Amino acid sequence: MSGSMLTPTEALLQVAKEHPFRPAVRSAGTQWSYAALWSRVRRIADQIPDLDGTRNPIGLYMGLEIDYVAAAHAIWLAGRTVVFLSTKWTPEVLEVVLARAQVHLILHGVTAPPEVSGVYSVSSLSLLEHQHLPSIIPPPPASESVSEIPVICCITPTSGSTGFPKSIVYPMRRSLAVLSEESSTLLKPMDGQWLRGGTVSLSYVS
Repeated sequence: MSGSMLTPTEALLQVAKEHPFRPAVRSAGTQWSYAALWSRVRRIADQIPDLDGTRNPIGLYMGLEIDYVAAAHAIWLAGRTVVFLSTKWTPEVLEVVLARAQVHLILHGVTAPPEVSGVYSVSSLSLLEHQHLPSIIPPPPASESVSEIPVICCITPTSGSTGFPKSIVYPMRRSLAVLSEESSTLLKPMDGQWLRGGTVSLSYVS
């Protein structure tokens, strides 16, 4: 992305290059550096085209674990839209949300989602054959870049009066109003909440 504005994934890559060994995420008692987080993002993103050949949004079904952050960025790095899914939904609600967003692939963590016809679910953990210790991951190469940027950042279902969540669609261009080169080094996704926090904050951008 040219100019002073950065997408969330471009901002993450910038920090991974400039401050690779700063702590980025703590998960299950393990602290991941920005370099380690970016390595995980890249490795997941590179496998997405083989899992789903469409350009449709991809569901993210996770609690607050390492890949709540890594898989979301991997989806964006692959040029796709993230659909945040709640692990508390009933199978009926999940099916409606997936159909509405035309999701064919779900990335999940430790807990797998209920089976939905026509939707393939895969654990992000199974995509990573070698579980490197975060402390030994080198910085991303200088040539590393974000080549694909999705038009839609994410689809975030919210509470609905009908019993099924309504969906709020956030264009990626709106995220540019809240991230800049200056602020990108201040990203602190220590518990993964900044992903949702950042998403919610977009609704206040005029």
